[in-house]
Amino acid sequence: MAGITDAQLRMGRPYVTALPGAKGGGRLMSVQDVHAPAAVVWRTILDVGAYPRMVDGVCAMDVYATRETPTGGSEIFSKYTVGQKPLFALEYCVRHQYEPDTATMTFQLDYERRSQLDDMTGYWHVRELSDGWSRVFFSSDASLPHWLEWARGLLSRTAGHKNLYWVEAYSHAAVGRGKPASSWRVRHRAAD
Repeated sequence: MAGITDAQLRMGRPYVTALPGAKGGGRLMSVQDVHAPAAVVWRTILDVGAYPRMVDGVCAMDVYATRETPTGGSEIFSKYTVGQKPLFALEYCVRHQYEPDTATMTFQLDYERRSQLDDMTGYWHVRELSDGWSRVFFSSDASLPHWLEWARGLLSRTAGHKNLYWVEAYSHAAVGRGKPASSWRVRHRAAD
């Protein structure tokens, strides 16, 4: 993301850009430095089954298939239930593909299964820095169903921050730098 300096990223706050899209959706792009090695950050991101515990707004997760890719990566297929209860809940199925050689995990709807999103695609990328930090990039492009149009603003304001703060909190906890539940909630409220 242009115009962001290394010094700004070291302040621990994610930088988020939201671009409106057609059909009630849009693209979110965010970047943040996390004070943990890339391997720890990846263990956090790849623990998809634990997202209900780690990611605010993920109510339930069903990992229904996993397999290795021919390149030594992995595919994780999961059904998400997300929402802002009691306002709404949304279910959709996602195919995640992690490739360690490129330090990237792409994701998209699993088009073999029914989802309540019209469409979704995105990626995670983690770049290990030379001093024990990692730079985490996240991008997601989604088309929301018509019945959820009223919530687009709420989702756009919070999703970019949510998608990085939990990674930071749980990665820091894994290396002994804080408690994940309290640090995510305190930092998230400060960012809103």
